[in-house]
Amino acid sequence: MKKLIALTIGALFLTLSIGTALADQKTNTVPATVSYIMEPFPMQFDGMVSTNRFPGMWPVAIYYCSDNKTAFACAGLAFQSDADGGHTLIAPEHLFEKGVNYAYAIRIAHPGNHRILGYIDQITSRGKDNKGLDIVLASIGPKPKVIDGYFCGKAKPARVIPSSEVTIGQKTVKRITSYITEDDAVILGRECDGEDNGKVSSIVVETKACHGYSCSPFYDEYGRFYFMEASTTNGDPSYQIVNRQFKEQFHRDMNGIAYLVGPVELN
Repeated sequence: MKKLIALTIGALFLTLSIGTALADQKTNTVPATVSYIMEPFPMQFDGMVSTNRFPGMWPVAIYYCSDNKTAFACAGLAFQSDADGGHTLIAPEHLFEKGVNYAYAIRIAHPGNHRILGYIDQITSRGKDNKGLDIVLASIGPKPKVIDGYFCGKAKPARVIPSSEVTIGQKTVKRITSYITEDDAVILGRECDGEDNGKVSSIVVETKACHGYSCSPFYDEYGRFYFMEASTTNGDPSYQIVNRQFKEQFHRDMNGIAYLVGPVELN
């Protein structure tokens, strides 16, 4: 890929990509249990595949639940975590904003699937337990429970070091693939905090990214998983600079710029 200039792109926490919530739920009212969500999957899952490469791991849609209503929140990943069929969810930590309390339903993202896998039962590890990444692990249960929000995020600058490959954990990543669609994303570079000390905060890729894309799962050629943390919109001047350079090589406009955090150990 042609060399792109180094940029400072946006404030990550200003572009976290969660869907529009239902009316704020300040009480601990538990909604009724539902087994199906009949509405079509949102556009974030356009092109999703019917089978997945890694057995026992599924891209999912996460929904707010309140007063017998549901609304799409974001993406995530569910995986079988024990021999008895128990499941664990990976979700974005900024979903659980302080003062916003919901139950959350989990729906496996396969074409034609309307059945709910379950509900978030308990957050078992927070971002501080996961290398400071914007992800949580949560157990999945059969009944809805209201999860009290606690997250307070602050904006931070993102400096992008352009490259077509990124070295993480002594392995060079040249390919990043969406686990929802199996489409490859174009690697634009790596993001670091402040001075470039070689440490990778996230992989920066060209892919669709807007509200509701948070925690969309991706994997590299070594089978390691990454999750979309944030994005930069086309309203940002730096986006337009990168887009011009991208268009020179690929002869099209970018779909979006996304920041993928990881790799995340699944156990």
